[in-house]
Amino acid sequence: METAGREGLTAKLDGLLARAAEAEAKSDLAEAEKAFRLALFCDAKLRPDVTDVVAYVRSAGPLYPGFALPAGLGSEAASQG
Repeated sequence: METAGREGLTAKLDGLLARAAEAEAKSDLAEAEKAFRLALFCDAKLRPDVTDVVAYVRSAGPLYPGFALPAGLGSEAASQG
């Protein structure tokens, strides 16, 4: 991956993690889950060992006990990349 692309993904990852932490602090678990999932997507794109980005994101499972993963989030993340 080109340096500019890596830097852009790294910046996006940092922003998504900040957004997730802020949402979690506000007890908005739906938004936190979404932001963390998108952050995992960016992380997967940055990792040369990950060959199936969507499977990598889905493998994390629900991040909050008792909270269902929003339908279609895997396809949403794929369209963001």
